[in-house]
Amino acid sequence: MAQAGDDTITLATGADLTGNLTGGDGEDSLVGGSGADTFTLTGTDSGTMDKLTTGNTWAEIENLSGGDGDNTFAVETGGEISGSLTGGVGTSTMDYSARSDSLSVTFTGSSAEGFAAESAQGGSATAITNGFTGIDALTAGRARDDTLTDYDVDAVWTLANSTYAVGSLSLEFSGFDRLIGDSGKDGFTLSRAFTADLDGAGGDDTCTLTGNAKVRGNLIGGDGDAIKSACAMMRLLPATSTPVPAMTP
Repeated sequence: MAQAGDDTITLATGADLTGNLTGGDGEDSLVGGSGADTFTLTGTDSGTMDKLTTGNTWAEIENLSGGDGDNTFAVETGGEISGSLTGGVGTSTMDYSARSDSLSVTFTGSSAEGFAAESAQGGSATAITNGFTGIDALTAGRARDDTLTDYDVDAVWTLANSTYAVGSLSLEFSGFDRLIGDSGKDGFTLSRAFTADLDGAGGDDTCTLTGNAKVRGNLIGGDGDAIKSACAMMRLLPATSTPVPAMTP
């Protein structure tokens, strides 16, 4: 058990800890090593980790950080942390697939280590109070209204392989039911059937359709969006979809 104060517990590569980890008072952090790490959030500031012996847990730890390897942060129903989450240098994944409640992630920026959704910058990520940095992939849960929101930047959403890109940086996503742009120029590229609402929000957004692209969902454009006219021509599946009207000249 850690003592009072802000403690950092690092489980280096090769570590195999028998027993439980308890952070105690203060703002405590659990850090992985240079190999792949899997953190599972099962309760408030508590959960399991692959470097802990089966059946053992970590608790009273507010912040999680992956090491230099490929990291997975699995957020189960009831799992949450009151601090922040840092992905690390490798490919880091946020996995909400075990949850059935409504989820929302709003980005605030990106770097060579991945994408960020920091609450101090106006972002958000369900169950992560202060948000995250360094995430390269997002998996939504089982609800039908999970939302992924862009930040103020020009971005490309390639829906055939579910990637979101800002310049040379990209993130893979799956399971989100609504994709929302921001004040930058968002480009939505579709080449196959895709289920989600597409909301361009602000900025002059575009749609590029190829092949047999079809969308089951609503199309929403903000002020000045070319998405209003481009996506209104899209082959919508009528059972659940309503095309937006074309722009008025």
